[in-house]
Parts: sequence; structure tokens; C-alpha cells
Amino acid sequence: MSMLQDPRVRTVLRVAAAYGALAWLLVQVAATILPLFDVGPAANRALVIALAAAFPPVLVLGWVSRLGLKKSAGAPTAVGTVETVVAPTRTLDRLVLVALAIALGYFLVDRFVLTPARQTRAIETAREEGRSQAFAETYGDKSIVVLPFVNMSSDIQQEHFSDGLSEELLNTLSRIPDLRVISRTSSFKFKGTDKDIPTIARELGVAHVLEGSVRASAGRIRITAQLIDARTDEHVWSHTFDRELDDIFAVQDEIAQLVATALESTFRGGSTTAQQVDPGAYALFLQGNYLSRVATAESMEAAIAAYRQAIEIEPGYALAWDGLARTYARQTDRGFRPVAEGSRLAREASLRALSIDPNLARGYAQLAWVSMSFDNDLKTAAQHFSRALALDPRDLTVLGGAAVLAQHIGRLDQSIEMLEYIVARDPVNPSVLVNLGNGYLFADRWDEAIARYRAALTLTPGRAGLEYNIGVALLQKGELQASLAAMQRESMEVWQLIGVAMVQHELGHKAESDAALERLHQQYADDAAFNIGYVHAFRNEADAAFEWLERARRNGDPGLVEIANEPMFARVHSDLRWHALLARLGRAPEDLAAIDFTVRRPGKVPVSKPASS
Repeated sequence: MSMLQDPRVRTVLRVAAAYGALAWLLVQVAATILPLFDVGPAANRALVIALAAAFPPVLVLGWVSRLGLKKSAGAPTAVGTVETVVAPTRTLDRLVLVALAIALGYFLVDRFVLTPARQTRAIETAREEGRSQAFAETYGDKSIVVLPFVNMSSDIQQEHFSDGLSEELLNTLSRIPDLRVISRTSSFKFKGTDKDIPTIARELGVAHVLEGSVRASAGRIRITAQLIDARTDEHVWSHTFDRELDDIFAVQDEIAQLVATALESTFRGGSTTAQQVDPGAYALFLQGNYLSRVATAESMEAAIAAYRQAIEIEPGYALAWDGLARTYARQTDRGFRPVAEGSRLAREASLRALSIDPNLARGYAQLAWVSMSFDNDLKTAAQHFSRALALDPRDLTVLGGAAVLAQHIGRLDQSIEMLEYIVARDPVNPSVLVNLGNGYLFADRWDEAIARYRAALTLTPGRAGLEYNIGVALLQKGELQASLAAMQRESMEVWQLIGVAMVQHELGHKAESDAALERLHQQYADDAAFNIGYVHAFRNEADAAFEWLERARRNGDPGLVEIANEPMFARVHSDLRWHALLARLGRAPEDLAAIDFTVRRPGKVPVSKPASS
């Protein structure tokens, strides 16, 4: 206590407090401001070291100087003299208080205003990019996007050839273990864009970009390919290949080998050898792929013709049969071919592909999709998907279909994990984003569902059903006016009517809800019986709900595959008829639990349970 009575000691303590508060404040402000000017963390470390090094000299200065001290007259002594007293000034006290007040104020602002704002911005950024913060992987140099090769031929019809070559290179590279390859859907989003390489790579989260050009003429091709380090925008290598068209497969393998060597990858567990077929059949196969993805009624008929021509040239071309199966299924999904006919043709083509190549993973995946979407046979679909995953656990098309099946059978955690994995490799694929949004919706993670739906809507403005999905999530959250606005923005009338009927009922607007439901009855009774069923269920009209569900069952409504997850049926779950209906459909909880199916991201080792003692 005697030391604390010494004015110089008290002064040093005040100086230390003021210095500590100001130093902390300076470090916090620097940490906020410097990143805005792209100053790295080294500057912050240097500042902390400098402040720490200056601390002892400042204390010494406070001790030896008369800073903050003043003389005052003391009481007369016994001999009549006056003793001089040295005391700290009020100026230093005020300085300490001001420094502490500023530091405390900044702490409170940072804790309750700035930090939440930064976290919100970070979450929104991750959502806009279609990536999940819960699933993050670091690949370093082992990540690449193959941009569409430019068609340098005078014939615009050769566009399908350059696009197809890019896709086949992508497929070849995707077989390399530990190499993250962005899928076709995301990479082709940048076709014809004016964005530079670093920007594209940053949006897709890759370190390398493979781009090039193709010129085909009179049976010869010239392919120019270049690998670019996107972080420096510098070429790793560039090659030009002049070959006969017959050598196209060898060129694909050669380019893939050069990429793998440059990235120091290995070929463990996969092959980079392309299937050898007649070059003319291969060109027609690429044309079929190109036309099928355009997805109009006319383009898909032209795709079927191209695949058929390829098969005439090369009857044992398994991939052409598989492309034919996918196009039949795509026609059926879009209503361009009756369900019974389309499912039969798709199944026959897939079986023919598998008879040629029993190890074709996508062939089994296509059979699984037919079983799941058209036959309502989830058990058979699970068997086909399991076989496909065993053959090629890295194929994003196979994984995406398997993730959707996992949703339908109630394995939501598995489905979400897998779809997050796919989004990390295909971040601008709207269909994958929608499927992930559905998974979040079924899991009652409504904000995350809305973020994924909005990301998909940004990529495909006006896409049918997306505003409806957003409206359903908002309805679940209880944000009724926002939900109604989303439903009214929906571009497809049937989805708009379904949504408006439910939200207006929840708002207590009976006339408006009845009007929308009546239009559904009159115009969409055959096509939307399943959906009309859950509108009645949401309106607490159980008898009508089960009548429409029975109608949907008789019609083989494809919507029934989602019945176990559909949130709008929640109000009839306690009705005894609900479980009886699920049992007839093979969708009862015990039926779904009995389906032997597991989907997990590639490379993830299942956690074994400890043996019981």
C-alpha cells in the first residue's frame, strides 16, 4: 500500500492503463481498416509487435519524467517550513478515462453492430455463390474448370463438336482421384462471356483453367489447349494438336495426361482412357448431347435422330444408347411424350446400353431414375443407384440422382450433405440448387432453402416453380404477406393457383382461396391431383384431401414420390387414413426405413460403431 501512495507509481499505473486502452483500440481499428486496402495480416502483426516493444519505454518515461505531476504546498512543519508535495494532475486522469471510454465504446459497437453485420454479409455471400459454409474443402492446386473450347470452324454446325470435346475432356479429368473438376453445367455458364480468367476462377473457386479452340475441316482437326494458373493469370503450358479426326480420342487422353502431370496428380482408382469408336459416330454422339440439352421439343427429336444415326454406324456404342435413354426421359419429364411410352423407351435404351457395357454407371442411374420418377418404385431405384455408385462414386450425375432418392426415402442428412458436395463442384447449376433447396425445405431449414431457391432464380429468371417454392418456405415461417407476394410472382399458372389458394386461406381470405382452388379443379384436375390434395389438406378439408390423393394414386401421379416429405400434408398426419394411404403406396415410415440405401460423398469413410461390450 505504501508503494501506491507514491505519486510516481500511481502515475505509471495511469500511463499503463491509458497506453493499453489506446493500443487495443488502435489494433482493432487497424484490423477493420487495413483489409479494405488489401493489406495482409503481416501489417497487423507488425503493429502489435511495435506496440508491445514500445510499452516498457513508455512506462519508464512515465516514471522519470514529470508528466502528469504537479507540486502543491503541504502543511507547515514543526520548524515552520512548508513541505512540497508532488501529486498527479487531473489531466492525466481525464486522459485515462477518455481512452477507456473510447475503447469500451468501440468494443460495444464492434461486438453488437460490426461483427453481426460482417457475419451476415459472409453468410449472404456464401449463399449467393451457392456454396454451403457447413461443407468446405481445400484442394489447393488440385482444382480446375474446363471452359467450352471455341469453335474456330467456318461451319456453325461444328459448335456441337467443340462443346462435346470440352465435355469429354471434363469427364476424362473427373476420373482423376483428388482432383476437383467443376461440372459441365457450371463451366458452360461462361460460354461466350467477357469475364476474364481470374474472375471466372474466383467465382467457381478453382486454381486452374483449361481453355482452347477447335477447328475441324475435311477429316482433320486442330486443337489448341492451354492450362492457366488463375491465381497469376499465367500460362502453365500451351499446345497445338494437328490430327486426323480418327485420332480424337488419343488427343483427349493426351491433353488430360498433360493436365494431370502439370497438377502433379495421380491416376489412383481411375482411368483416363476414352472409349474408341468410329469418329463419325462420335461426332453424331456429340451432336446428340448438344441438341438434347437445348431441351425444346424440336431439339430433343433432332437429338434422338443423331443418336440413332450414331448407333447405325456403331451399334455397340453404349454411350449413344445411354444418351438416347436420357433424352426419352427428358421428353417425358417435360410432357413432350406420354409417361407410359417415354418410360418404356428410356428403360429399353438403358438396358441396351448396359448389355453392351455392364459397367456403365450412368446406365444404372438412368434405370434408377425411371423406377423412381415414372414407376414409383423406390426400392428398385435404390438397387440401381447403389450399383451405379459402386461403379463410379465420383460421377456428379449419378450422385445427384442418388441424393434426390435419399430425399424421397427420408434420409435428409445424407441428401443434403451430398448435394452440398455437388454444389461445391457445380455452383451455378440451378437444378442442383433447387434440389438442395428442397432438402433444406423438407428439413425445416427455411432460410437456407430460400437462399438456394433465390440463387437458382438468379441463374434462370422466370423458371417455373421457384417463386412458389420460396412462397412455401415463407409460409412455413409465418411470413404470410411475403409468401403471397412470391406466389403472385410465380410464372406458371398452376403453381401460382396452388400457392395463392393456401396463403389466402391462411390469411383468412376465404373467397380468394376458394376462387383459386375452383380454377385448379376446373383446369388442372388430371395433371395436379396430388397438389390439389395437399391444398385441401392445408385448408383442413381432410375428406377432400384423401379423395384427391386417391385420384392421384389411380392416375399414377408422379408427385406421389414426394408424399412423405411434402410439408403441406402436415394437418392430416393425425388422420388414420394417412398412414393407411402411405402403406398402400409403400411410403410408410417402416417401408422407407427398410430400403437398403446409403449415399455419401466420395472419399468419406463411414464411421464404424464401437463394438458393444
